[in-house]
Parts: sequence; C-alpha cells; structure tokens
Amino acid sequence: MSQLDKLIEKFLRKPPEVLFEDVAKVLQVFGYEERPSGGGSHHFLQSQVTEAKLFRQ
Repeated sequence: MSQLDKLIEKFLRKPPEVLFEDVAKVLQVFGYEERPSGGGSHHFLQSQVTEAKLFRQ
C-alpha cells in the first residue's frame, strides 16, 4: 500500500486526526497548487476552475 493510499485511508477512518500537511500533500498529488492567501485560510487551485479552501483550526 502506497503512502498516498495510507493517507486517504486515514482520512476516511479518523478525519479529526488528519494533519493539515497531509491534506495539502494529497491535494498536490491530485494536481492542486497552493495559492498565497491572507489570514488563516489556504487556497488550493487546480489547472481547471476547481478551487479548494482549507481553514486551520
């Protein structure tokens, strides 16, 4: 099982225990790039029009 598969399995099994860095890593594998943003949010854009916003708690 690859490291990516293990991270995805962890997301599904124990979502509250997932680290922000792990979410960012998975998004990057699926073609998202982090866009600079202000404040506590992080924006990830894909080459298409899709956008994912993450908020750290």
